[in-house]
Amino acid sequence: AIDNTLKTMDVEKIGRVMDKFESNFEDLDVRTAYMDTAIDNTTAATTPESEVSELMQMVADEHGLALAGELDEAGIVSTKTPASKNKNTESDLEARFAALNQ
Repeated sequence: AIDNTLKTMDVEKIGRVMDKFESNFEDLDVRTAYMDTAIDNTTAATTPESEVSELMQMVADEHGLALAGELDEAGIVSTKTPASKNKNTESDLEARFAALNQ
């Protein structure tokens, strides 16, 4: 439809086609949001908590990690590393790099 409209170069037709496109796009956006919500609710309701816990434990066992209550006890964990550790690491890396260049 847009190719035919562009060939005629009728500004009013182009405007109507673009308005229709925008309307269809907004409808699709609403439908997508509705489906996302419905799927999320269904998935959350159908996945038993015990299966999730078993899967987490299985992965932890495979990688030699201990999970028993540690997630609950962790609380808020900082993502920053101490400044002194970074400086030591940087100097170690610089020394290793210098040794490789010699």
